[in-house]
Order: sequence, then structure tokens, then C-alpha cells
Amino acid sequence: MFAALATAMAGRWTLIDDFNAVPTGTHSTEASLGACQGRCDKEERCSQFSWNKHSHHCYCSTSTDWKGTESDHITSGCRKDRVPTCSHAPAPPTPSPPEFDGVLRNAGDGRTDAYLIPPFASNHASMVEQVDNGRLHMAWFSGTHEGQDGVAIVYSELNASSGAVGSAWSSAATLSQRKGYSNQNAVLYSDDKASVLHLFHSQQAGGKGESAATVWHLSAQVDAEGRTSATFTAPREIFSKPGSFDKNRVVERLDGSWLLPLYEQGKSPNYPSNAFLPAHEDPNDPKSWSMGSYSDAENLVQPSVVRLAPGSPELKAFFRDRKARNIYTSISHDDGLTWTKAKPNLLPNNNAGIHAWRLRSGRIALVYNPQTHGRDPLALSLSEDNGTTWKYTRILEQLDGKQEFSYPTIREDKAHDGVMHVSYTFKRKCIKYSRVTEAWAMATPY
Repeated sequence: MFAALATAMAGRWTLIDDFNAVPTGTHSTEASLGACQGRCDKEERCSQFSWNKHSHHCYCSTSTDWKGTESDHITSGCRKDRVPTCSHAPAPPTPSPPEFDGVLRNAGDGRTDAYLIPPFASNHASMVEQVDNGRLHMAWFSGTHEGQDGVAIVYSELNASSGAVGSAWSSAATLSQRKGYSNQNAVLYSDDKASVLHLFHSQQAGGKGESAATVWHLSAQVDAEGRTSATFTAPREIFSKPGSFDKNRVVERLDGSWLLPLYEQGKSPNYPSNAFLPAHEDPNDPKSWSMGSYSDAENLVQPSVVRLAPGSPELKAFFRDRKARNIYTSISHDDGLTWTKAKPNLLPNNNAGIHAWRLRSGRIALVYNPQTHGRDPLALSLSEDNGTTWKYTRILEQLDGKQEFSYPTIREDKAHDGVMHVSYTFKRKCIKYSRVTEAWAMATPY
């Protein structure tokens, strides 16, 4: 079901996401949705347009009929003064289908899946986290469309600490929402020593772009059963520099301080960074944080950082590549203070999110899209040499090459060796959770 985006750009436009109103005709290639709308604006009789976010093709039309087909990677716009029916909102969403009920089900072959209940039409950029007693928690952003007014950070927790088949994720609670703003990229971190679940996210004015983003923080006390009951603090801005963005998991350094991977969207080229918080300092106090940088890492963003061995100061960062070539890596020998020059890994990257985790077996697990274009399929790979080569790869999700399975996160279970909890975007319709094992991932050698 397609979803209406926030009211129109430039006042007279209505935008409809996941809908192709102009499927034929000549096209131009435009860098953004706004540029496609701008092209239609400049054409004297243009009344509607469609923009393909995969190919960047922009189709403009003088037609006054509003009709078309659903498409998960196309956004269409129409002028209310020229297309009589374009201001009509789509029909109210139908109830979520049974599989979008949050219930964990046996998916066969040793895998367990659940489709979390979508609170709003568009859902993206999740993170699965586990607290000390084993209960799982999830956060993501949900709203009309990424970057638009009212997009919220939402949160769910599993109703049983065992995570057995038949247990279920709760209906999502809205934790952070601000009129006129878009919230994105939820990052969860369980501080087991203090029994506190922390949540970081970005925020920018709706429709203004990521170069205006800042980073915010909120937290909740975790009770003896591993629950928070969604009783989080009010969000506080902690990084006010425009263009500040988070995406991947906090790493605890050897001295007890935190390393929060960040990246900078405020200028071109983009670049990665890390924020450091000393042990026992207040994460809500911007003055408590200090910044660190990477070497020679232009156009590399969203670092996912893992410790290569328990107690070792060696860290490895895996980067998303803005130029859509390869996953890149960099090494730190001093617990994240300095880094080697980033180099391409063997694995491809499509300029989309990735996430890494070091398993207790010593293998590194990485979830990513195994191609340079598109977000279908989504794969899990295992490395036995600290991420240099990848002996095993298994597909987590694949359809027709045209869907979106993206922005995954992964972590190993705190009590059960080799059990991995994975979350990812499922066609922007919901967040999908999967529980798999090392043996499952190794069943199909690459």
C-alpha cells in the first residue's frame, strides 16, 4: 500500500511515495526528487511527474489524469490546481497482514523470523540490542517517508527473554518525534553495568536534507526482567554540528569509555569520525564528548567498529562507500585513537548500510548487500581471518532484485555461542527480525 508523503513541496505539490503515476514517455536523469520536481516546475504545462530513486529517471507529464501503479522505488508528484484528483489522499492503510504481527515463527532450516508491527507507513534503519538478562530490544524510524516532517523514532521489546518461537515483539511505542523535523538512524546501546538502555538518533528539519542533521540521546532504566516499558527520558541534543549523523553500534573501550561511530554529512565529500565519552560521564552533556577522526577516509561513512580480540586494543572499522564500489576497512592499534589509511575490502558495497560483529568463535560476521547497485539481495558473510577474506556467505533475503532489504544490524546472543540476532528493513513496510546461527551461515560456502 503506498503512503502519502508530507504535504507538498513549494505549497502546490502533492507527493505520493511508492506510486508510479507517469510510467511512460521521455525522461531526464535528475539527482534528487527535488530536482525532478524542479524540472516539472520549469515546464509550462507540466502537471505531474515521477522520479525513480534507483535509476534517477524523471518523467514529466501534462496529463490531468491521476492514475498509475504501486512501485516501492518511485515517488510521484502532482499539481492540485491541474490534476483534480491528485489532492485525494490514498485510502486508509489496511490492517497489517498476519505476518506483520511481531510473532517469532520457525522459518525452517534452523532460522526464526518475525515481522515487527509497522506503526506508520514507512519503516527503516533499525537496530537490535540485547540487555544483560537476554531480552531483546529494537528501535527504528517510522513515518510517512525518510526525511519528512514527523518521522519518529519508535521502539519495541520482545515479550519473552528466551526468544522462543511464539514469543512476540510488542507494538512499537513512539519515543522521539518533533513537529517539523525528521528523526532517523536509531542506535541502541545496553550499558549492562548501570542497567540502562541508551538510544542515539539523528534529527533534521523535515525536507531540509541530512546536511542539517544533529545527534540526540535518550535512555531508559532496565528492570530485573530486562524491560524498559518504553519509559525513556526526553531526547537531548548532544552533537549540534550540522551534518552530524550516527548509524552503528557503540563500542566499549578498554578503559570503560565509549566509542560512538559517527559520520559527517555537512560537507562534500562526507567522512567518518568517532565520538568518545569517558567512563561514568553524562552522555547528555555535550561537553563530556570529544571527537576523533580517521585517516584518508573521504566518501566513507557509517563505520561499524569491532574489537578483534577480547582485551586487545586492536579495532577494525568497516565502512559504507559513497562511491558504491567496495566495503572499506581501517585498523586501530590504540583502541580507536588513531587509524590506518582505509583500504577496499574484497566485498562490494552499494552505498548502503552494513554492520559487523565479532563472534566469540573469533569469526567476524558482516551483514550487507552483496552488490554495487540495488538493495536486493541481503547477505550474511563470515570471515575467519579478521575480515580479510570471507569463506562463507549465505543470503538472508532475496526476491527479484528490485526490492529493498537494507540497513541491517547484527549481534551475537549474550548467552548462546554462535546464535545471531539480525534486523533489517523489509521493503520499507516493516522491520524484519531473524535469528540464525554460525552453522546456518556456514551451510553454504561462498
